[in-house]
Amino acid sequence: MHGRKRTIGIGGIIVLAGALGCGGTDSANAPATYQIEGVVLRKDGAPYTDGGSIEFRHTTNPDFKSYGQVKDDGAFSLRTLGGNNQNLAGAQEGDYRVTIIPDPTKKQELQPIVLIKTYSIKAGDKKITVTLEK
Repeated sequence: MHGRKRTIGIGGIIVLAGALGCGGTDSANAPATYQIEGVVLRKDGAPYTDGGSIEFRHTTNPDFKSYGQVKDDGAFSLRTLGGNNQNLAGAQEGDYRVTIIPDPTKKQELQPIVLIKTYSIKAGDKKITVTLEK
């Protein structure tokens, strides 16, 4: 009987350790990120209403990319993926190449929109505006 209790106890510890590790964040190696919300605008200043997603690829640390879902009003908030399956709120400080991936259910054109301009995020930034070039 005691052996069974020990097995259940060890199994419970393994399950708990796995659950704690599922967050995907290794805080000792996690980069500093900053909560960033933004909006995608068309060239004429109107909100980008085609939905989809937005990707910020760090120019000097391409292992980390930040992404977000673009809402119907053009609004988005960023999360960062990279390293050892890290998934962090916000984005790192630095310069980024930005790509918009249209929502296939809302737009016939499925080609990603790769912006030429780079966008910068600095410590303390909370908002960013991305403007389509065409």
